[in-house]
Amino acid sequence: MISFGAKIKYFRKRKGYTQEELGNIVGVSGKAISRYENDNSQPEFSVLKKMAEAYGTDVNHLLGFRYESEDNYDLSLSGNEVELIQYYREIPRKIQTSTRRFIKEIALGSDENDIEDQSEQTEIDRDNNQEKE
Repeated sequence: MISFGAKIKYFRKRKGYTQEELGNIVGVSGKAISRYENDNSQPEFSVLKKMAEAYGTDVNHLLGFRYESEDNYDLSLSGNEVELIQYYREIPRKIQTSTRRFIKEIALGSDENDIEDQSEQTEIDRDNNQEKE
């Protein structure tokens, strides 16, 4: 497999840029480009993104990622979904497992009315427990 440094050097030469020219385009020094090409350092994501733009490609191609799937997943996430994923990543693994089971159960086994009833019951139980304390 070709190294990241060799790949960015190949793209740079193909576009006819010197290390200094590419550095000016992406906002780093020519020496930084040399370090990237020799695999002694890795660029920040913002620099990597600018490199991909300068080369007329995308970051995934530059990094050597290819994703091909027969499944067509909609990977666009709303703000709420991103927030939930961030919370999920912060909880312990055991709770993550329980959370996945809970979500699957809701998605596969309950209709909306059941979910609303369960939610109301949970709130009532929580209120009752707070009153006891």
